[in-house]
Amino acid sequence: HEHRFKSLTIVPKEELVAYGLAKEKAPSLKQNKSKHVNAMEYHEMLKDKDAVVIDVRNHYEVDIGRIQPPEGGATFINP
Repeated sequence: HEHRFKSLTIVPKEELVAYGLAKEKAPSLKQNKSKHVNAMEYHEMLKDKDAVVIDVRNHYEVDIGRIQPPEGGATFINP
């Protein structure tokens, strides 16, 4: 049986996406109240001018394309 890794370390993280915020200001996974939305709900949410979309995909995926919020709608952030 061949091992793929010499060793493996798993470390729990408070933050999956680095927002560049101080720990006390960064969104907590424990307080996350998000829910899955279908495509129709997502498109409706993009119309909200107070909504913020944070794209956490890699550069290659973003370059392929994204759904642009409508004029006057959500703010799109690509960290």
